[in-house]
Amino acid sequence: MHDLVTAERMQEFAAYADRHELFELFEHLVSKMLIERPSDIHQFLIENIPKPRIPSIVVVSPPASGESTICSSIAKQYGAVHIQVSALLRVAIEKQTALGVQAKPYMEKGQLVPDVIILGLVTARLQDADVLQRGYVLEGLPRTKEQAFGMQKKGILPEHIILFEIPDDTIVDYLSNLRFDPVTSKMYHLKVDPPPSNPMVEARLVSKAHDSEPIVRARLALYHRHIPGIKACFRGFIRNFKFDQGIFGNERQVLKQVLLYLGMKRESRAPRSHRVILMGLTGCGKTTIAHMLHQKYGFIHVSPKLAILSEISNRGNNAEVLRPFVDRAEEAPEDLIIELIIKRLKSSDCVDKGWILEGFPRTTAQAMELQSRGIMPNRVIWLETPAEVCLSRLTKRRFDPETGRVVHTDHLPSEVTAAELDSWIQKDRDSEGQVRARLEYEASLKSELQSFYGVRSIADAGHPSSQRVGIMHEIDSLDVGEGQGFGGATNPSANTCFELVEGMLMRSIPAQLPS
Repeated sequence: MHDLVTAERMQEFAAYADRHELFELFEHLVSKMLIERPSDIHQFLIENIPKPRIPSIVVVSPPASGESTICSSIAKQYGAVHIQVSALLRVAIEKQTALGVQAKPYMEKGQLVPDVIILGLVTARLQDADVLQRGYVLEGLPRTKEQAFGMQKKGILPEHIILFEIPDDTIVDYLSNLRFDPVTSKMYHLKVDPPPSNPMVEARLVSKAHDSEPIVRARLALYHRHIPGIKACFRGFIRNFKFDQGIFGNERQVLKQVLLYLGMKRESRAPRSHRVILMGLTGCGKTTIAHMLHQKYGFIHVSPKLAILSEISNRGNNAEVLRPFVDRAEEAPEDLIIELIIKRLKSSDCVDKGWILEGFPRTTAQAMELQSRGIMPNRVIWLETPAEVCLSRLTKRRFDPETGRVVHTDHLPSEVTAAELDSWIQKDRDSEGQVRARLEYEASLKSELQSFYGVRSIADAGHPSSQRVGIMHEIDSLDVGEGQGFGGATNPSANTCFELVEGMLMRSIPAQLPS
């Protein structure tokens, strides 16, 4: 293949496929064919290729957590149909449909409606014309592992499954402060939305029986019993959102986070060409994350330091000029570093396997030079870490001169004693003065990259915008490098950051958010 197509053309083809989501399109069509098993495959493809992918979103949350408001807002944002299982049951019973007649005795006795009835109602609703045209946001299903299996058997395979995690005490506290006015049928909350200061109103307010703490905690216990099974059924498709303060009173912030995630689309294992720039302040942990990505996925790890080491080991023309800059690659002659990096990124293994470019570019001019030479990343990841945390990581790390192992003095592994640490060294570039100088130089780096590549963000949820979205994504790496030594599989915090980076890379980022 490389004899027929140049590296530049291969990168252009890969960029086109990623920009137009061809890999996701192929994955979507193949999965639909496996589910629907059309007799005429050619006609099936003709009918489905032009169709835009409509939203299919399922929201799972603890009972009485306030998810309905969020589901309604998501549906409005995407122009989708908000489907509530409780509303489907109520309408079916009122209209005395076949399923409604079957469900009524269970509802009257306060018993759980059998899964076959629930799944029948939902499946029928998903086939209605408005849902087929606009998509859906489904609330209230699944509640059990059996329902989750039932959804899969019936071909209900949502693109996004959102799980809200809210402490039981937060839900109980909110519900215990709810008061109902039987005269006006208004609901008040003593803290968030208090009733008017009127003795007559206050006197007639009541608490609803189903909001009492014993009943709510019993419902929550049942929910917690079933949620592990639901997670197991949809492993790899669920995205957890943890809101310690709950949804009530925080709807705007909750919706903003959820819409930000939905704008990324779901994770996909469809093949794609990963061309990723990994950046952050010195000491943010980008080398650790880049190495982990290389180990797991085989992406080629490229950086100024690795380019210098390669030039030296291969006895290149500039080996001796670059040798003094092995540990301070950012100070190496810019023109030489750019040439080495571009040459490396255009090599056949980078084109075939994808690449992670760590710590470069460091200026807009360098980014422009990469672009002019045909180097087009499809992701830019910024590992967000406060400068003072980076300063602590670097100034407090020590190296074993015999083994090369590195540790943080505030987070010593159990097998390294303080006495042993006396023989370990601190490198000159880790002195406080040198680290602060590098951090000050990098202070504007994030904004420069954002301006050039465009940051993937979302407007305030209350004021959605159709503004174009870039390819730069910010990920919290506050704890990378701390814990049990630095980096690697033994560092739980590095693993957490890696999972966030990994999840972002497995999702396509649309050109713009829904308007």
